[in-house]
Amino acid sequence: MPITFFINRDEKLMVSRYVGDIDDNSFILSYKTMLRSGKFELGFDELVDMTKLKNFTITWEGVKGVQSLVDEKFANSTNTVRTAVVALENLPFGLARMYELYKEERLPEEIMVFRTMLEALKWLKREHSLIQDVESWERVTT
Repeated sequence: MPITFFINRDEKLMVSRYVGDIDDNSFILSYKTMLRSGKFELGFDELVDMTKLKNFTITWEGVKGVQSLVDEKFANSTNTVRTAVVALENLPFGLARMYELYKEERLPEEIMVFRTMLEALKWLKREHSLIQDVESWERVTT
């Protein structure tokens, strides 16, 4: 499964783990499945873990496709959420930075892109120990 979503309701946090090969189709389908699952709620922060990617072929069109799904789902939201993206490779890091700039004008979401998990968790104001047992959290597998 290219993306697995781990949800911790008590912490209001979702960890999105990207593994292996991910293209536009798998990216859009994964987020569509997660949003329709009913497990993700307004006001949850997100930690996007791209550290286990092998082949990343998501394009700007794929990003806009996911964004339209999110816009549709949360169009009337006034909750500000925070999304921290961790990417080691230059291509996903650069695309995430473009998305960060693009989002400044859209839904109430703060996005920051990082090279390390520690930096991302610090920005989200979460302890690193919180994600040690992420495998035991509620999940949406796509």
